[in-house]
Amino acid sequence: MSYLRLVQAAQMTLPQTLARCNVLILHPQFRYHNPFIDVLLAGSQAKALHLTLSEPGTTALKLWGSLARELERVYGVALSPLTDVEMAARALGDAIRPLQRLLIILSAYDYAADDVHLLVARLASALPDEVVFVLDGRAWPNALIASLDSPQRAALVPVSPQDMLLDYLNRDPNRVLLEVHALGSGQVLVNGRHIAQWDGALPRALFFYFVDRGLATRDDIFSTFWPELSTREATNVFHVTKRKISEILQVDLTVYSSGFYRLAPNIDLHYDVVSFVEAVQESAIAEPDEAEELLRRAIRLHERDFLTDFVQPWAVRRREELRSTYVDALAGLARLLEDRGEIDEALGLYSRAFGVSPQREDLARQQMRLYGQAGQPDRALGVYHRLVTELKTSLGVTPSPETVALAEEVQRMAPAAC
Repeated sequence: MSYLRLVQAAQMTLPQTLARCNVLILHPQFRYHNPFIDVLLAGSQAKALHLTLSEPGTTALKLWGSLARELERVYGVALSPLTDVEMAARALGDAIRPLQRLLIILSAYDYAADDVHLLVARLASALPDEVVFVLDGRAWPNALIASLDSPQRAALVPVSPQDMLLDYLNRDPNRVLLEVHALGSGQVLVNGRHIAQWDGALPRALFFYFVDRGLATRDDIFSTFWPELSTREATNVFHVTKRKISEILQVDLTVYSSGFYRLAPNIDLHYDVVSFVEAVQESAIAEPDEAEELLRRAIRLHERDFLTDFVQPWAVRRREELRSTYVDALAGLARLLEDRGEIDEALGLYSRAFGVSPQREDLARQQMRLYGQAGQPDRALGVYHRLVTELKTSLGVTPSPETVALAEEVQRMAPAAC
């Protein structure tokens, strides 16, 4: 599902969502908060106050001051200084009751200090149902959820596990929700809690290795990470590092059985690499419309390379494998669009794929053919010359006869380009 369709789907259920919640949380992994807020304001028919927490550690006192100033500026409503949370809730309720439905949008909510979570939770419980706090932040507000009298009065939007937008509110409390984003610099969340500190590069590298492999023998691990150490030395380092990972995650990542280390059975893993690969694989057997959606999802997931800052050989190999799959996804979507006559977008996708794999002659030929059909032989020849240079520089070879023949055909279309 595209991000636009995610917004549209949430828009369809927005009235019911607002009717049952006092706290609406915009998913911290969703990138398009501003368009979503625009849709929210347009569809809710509510008055709104939009406040931004301006700095890390913004306190309840400072937030209350900003809220009071905005209420007075926009609606002419006066609030007394914050002295007691319960009194504040009553005072705010009395002040805004004439406004009927009101959305209080708090942007940069990840800047909130601990007392802000308590303030918002108490206000959400005490204020009329027509008042909804909309939290826009880059981190899951665990402290706020823990402070709510009734977590059922909170809602999270949008939710789409296939797009790595997980439902933190309705997870099984007896299981561990492990969310791993390895396409990019590497991001890990446990039950919505972002893992920021790894106490060195080794625990982080071993964690991603475990997740990506799924299961591994001790020999696999030792030969990958400590090939120069004796078995005894490698065993010591391995167990210390594995213990460190458990401390960081606050859960045991792996279990050992039948000669393999594998992920612990109480872990529900959501891994963007798996979602990406599965989407590409499923597209191969899907009908065109479904295949298009699957390939678009895969391309969105692979916006950046696998673990971009990792230089270990295993990560470099995996990066190349996934990059190749990404190129196949771009080319596959381009072919679907080409068949449908959407030549401009198809050309753009072929160009992106060729930019990643400039030695792929099939991608160059597809661009050359389409540029030729579009009456742009100069651009077709530009693709060919780039291919010639890349093959000569990287591999010391020349293009295949098929590619050369196509270039000659294009040249005949544009004598001035010869």
